[in-house]
Amino acid sequence: MANKKIVVITGASKGIGFATAAKFISEGYFVYDLSRSGLDYPNCKHINCDVTDFRSVDKAIKEVIEDVKRIDVAISNAGMGISGSVEANRYEDIERQIDVNLTGSAYFTKAVLPYIRESKGRILYMSSLAAKVPIPYQAIYSVTKSGVKSLAMTIDNEIKRSGARACAVMPGDLATNFTASRVKNLSEPEFYKTRVENSVSKMEKDELSGKGPEVIANKLYKLATAKNPKVVSTVGLFYKTVSVLANILPVRLKNYLIYKIYA
Repeated sequence: MANKKIVVITGASKGIGFATAAKFISEGYFVYDLSRSGLDYPNCKHINCDVTDFRSVDKAIKEVIEDVKRIDVAISNAGMGISGSVEANRYEDIERQIDVNLTGSAYFTKAVLPYIRESKGRILYMSSLAAKVPIPYQAIYSVTKSGVKSLAMTIDNEIKRSGARACAVMPGDLATNFTASRVKNLSEPEFYKTRVENSVSKMEKDELSGKGPEVIANKLYKLATAKNPKVVSTVGLFYKTVSVLANILPVRLKNYLIYKIYA
């Protein structure tokens, strides 16, 4: 481990996190997996961590530093999703969504930044194309991913002078366990019911027919090793086109197109 670079990944036990851990390990890194379930993989150490508890995050990062004295790359990947109308979202689901995706990213950022600045390393964030194209019936998820994108952009400006960088990746539809793990409303008011069913069904069909998480793992590795990485980026020609259109289309037209597709 003495000659290996160190990457810390939240939620590396499955999905994008697991694929990312495997990619970095294949490139000679040693991985620390900060998660509740744990990653059993060579050249990797699991530290039990709940990203919604800042004490847990601080303790985990201190354990990494006690072990290896440095962090070269930090990846804020832990996340979850809820779907359905906001009107029918349970309060505890809304709270959990924000805590895991956004608050957890902020806690992780605060804990790792001194070591990322010291190593002139990279802190990478898992946002979503929903940050630019807010999806009906995934409102709170879209809000958290927009916040993560903003966090990456602001942190990049805060630390750039040290030689360290911050970047966000905005995946589109991917075939991962995230689809099956999504938390859905127990019931919907009649006003939303059919539209929620149609919208979420379309979204999940697109996800299940999407590419695997390895494409994002490869992107994260490129951002971690690039001399001058893009602060915000996505993967794939289609999603890059959607991202560009989201930047240039008038808000009214963009929101109308989203309505026609999803609402």
